[in-house]
Amino acid sequence: MGIIYDPSHYHAYWMAACLDIQVSYRVIDIRTDDWIDRVTQSGCSAFLIWPMLSSAVLKEMVDER
Repeated sequence: MGIIYDPSHYHAYWMAACLDIQVSYRVIDIRTDDWIDRVTQSGCSAFLIWPMLSSAVLKEMVDER
């Protein structure tokens, strides 16, 4: 399971849920320049993301990516 990093640390809720149900996960920061490589090389078949609503810029970036 891929978990998209959230600067407000809400991604920690997804991490806790994966630990509870014993699912392995990888945290990926899509704010980086090489985010596409990180996602494609992660080996994850699904991704979880907490909506980034702390700023309009972050929300727009996540919506586009």
